[in-house]
Amino acid sequence: MEDASLANQDVAEGQGPALILAGPGTGKTYTLARRVKYLVDAEGVDPDEITVITFTRAAARNMRETLSRSDASKSYVAWKQQPKLICTMHSLGQRIIAENAEKCGLSRDFRVVSAGQVALRQVSLRDVLMDDAAQLTGCERTYARETADCRQRGACDPGDQRKCHICEQYREILRLCDALDHDDQILLACELLEDQAILQEYQAKAKNLLVDEYQDINAAEYKFIRLLSAGQEDGLFVVGDDDQSIYSWRGSSPEFVRSFERHFGPQATVSRRSKCWRCPPSIFQGAEAMVARHNPERAEKFVTEFQSDSAQRIAIHSVASDQKEARIIASMVATRQDSGQSVIIVPGRRFIPDIARELQYRDIAYDAVYGEPPSGLVVLDVVRRWLEDPDDSLSCRELIQSLVDRGALGDIGPRVRKPEKVKAREEVLGRISMLWQAVFRGERSLWSALQKAASQGDEFLGEVASMLEQIRAAAEAPSDGVVTFVSVVAKALRPWPSLRHFLDDVAEAAEAEVSRTYSAAPPVQILTREAVKGLQKDYVFVVGLEEGLWPSSTASRQREEQSRLLYVAMTRAKEEVHLFHARKRSAAKSFMQQKGSYQPPKRSSFLDSIPEEYCEDVAHWG
Repeated sequence: MEDASLANQDVAEGQGPALILAGPGTGKTYTLARRVKYLVDAEGVDPDEITVITFTRAAARNMRETLSRSDASKSYVAWKQQPKLICTMHSLGQRIIAENAEKCGLSRDFRVVSAGQVALRQVSLRDVLMDDAAQLTGCERTYARETADCRQRGACDPGDQRKCHICEQYREILRLCDALDHDDQILLACELLEDQAILQEYQAKAKNLLVDEYQDINAAEYKFIRLLSAGQEDGLFVVGDDDQSIYSWRGSSPEFVRSFERHFGPQATVSRRSKCWRCPPSIFQGAEAMVARHNPERAEKFVTEFQSDSAQRIAIHSVASDQKEARIIASMVATRQDSGQSVIIVPGRRFIPDIARELQYRDIAYDAVYGEPPSGLVVLDVVRRWLEDPDDSLSCRELIQSLVDRGALGDIGPRVRKPEKVKAREEVLGRISMLWQAVFRGERSLWSALQKAASQGDEFLGEVASMLEQIRAAAEAPSDGVVTFVSVVAKALRPWPSLRHFLDDVAEAAEAEVSRTYSAAPPVQILTREAVKGLQKDYVFVVGLEEGLWPSSTASRQREEQSRLLYVAMTRAKEEVHLFHARKRSAAKSFMQQKGSYQPPKRSSFLDSIPEEYCEDVAHWG
């Protein structure tokens, strides 16, 4: 690693392969923008030979905005001189696939299937299709989990293994539906780049390849970068921070940062950004001391300068209960509304409702990312898509799964545990999965395959087809059509467990619209801890810092990443950080209820890893 004395060099002007170790608030976006300006203005590089890869679309927009700021002479690049390719890695992968769609058996209008939760179930459409693929290869649906994990981590090494056969069948289903998934945007792009003509075309556009958030890449994305930079590594310039590697579930690892020199050889250089432009010193140093204690192999950053001269320390709040915690946070947010923006960071979605209610009580607009089964209103949109095109096999498959999972076809939902119920569910889903074979053989769509199976006397599939036909008929009903349609959909798909849930859904949608339209102050964000990367706010409130919650496991590797999650959360702050732990928390949130006896939560060991000089304890009694 490079000596800290080199930290103040203008790292944007170096030659690659180069890694810039940039901690929170040390100017990653600015450094990349400076690199673009240096290449275009000083080196005379054609902007069409520069590709900038960001981790999110928001980061790509932010990069454009930084380059376009005419009042920032050190990073300003005229619009016509800016690179055309400033995008996420998945967007670039999708572009490569779209331009070579026929080679992949796709049209240029292919659909991307999400791996996230969908409107009708807690299980994603991707997982349903992969489970179908498992059954089509003669396996139980649960065997698909291994395949999904392999693809998500980008660790694709095709062979004669069960997971590979499931993967092959899954991809065949996607191609039938003119679709691919989020993982394929990289995996399939890498396959295409093995073609020398395609590789040369995109290498010409990436003679200078700039990569943000390098610590977040997985094995497939690493291969993607190596393919694009092969033979022209002197143009590779990446920015990352192993302390902010928090996506191990998708295969990202701090080792990609820590092993940069080993991966790219003796010509590779590692430099550092030494000034933090965001956090007050005590907040940054306290967070760094905490993460260093739990990540002994971390790369040293040597941040020694701070734009802020605030003496503000980290506040650690001990509160009586989770209800009091929500009340105190809402009250603190209210007093800060006029002086800056706030974010509330929670360990999981179950923490959001209490806090949201307290904010509503004070008439504070909020924007919450629940990450839970979405609004029942979204169910109607899936129905709409299928009604507009019954041969849309993906929408049809979503509706069929919802009929099974919501109980419209008997007690065979996803939560069944009795062996006979589990067996019945597997058998039923197996019959549904086999419909894909008819599509393979030439049926126009899953819907037509279902209709044919029903006409041939399959009673169960006949019942499924009948329920979907009822939805179609209700959509075409006369003047009272809305009432009839909603009634039929509600009975079949059960998007709302009760009237109260329906009314809450409508109220939440209305409140969100009112907040967007009338609120003078920007809404307070409530985010899960995995969703805060790239964010910066004046005031940061972090909830649930108790053993069993944060950290949630004693496994050392998991504790390492969870300490990095806390580090990321704390270093979003420009002014203040408030960390909360409760002396009593409902068992549904804490998971600390054992054998019928309640175990009071213990203060997180992460809090004890923050040196006393950087923090202060605040006790709330009553």
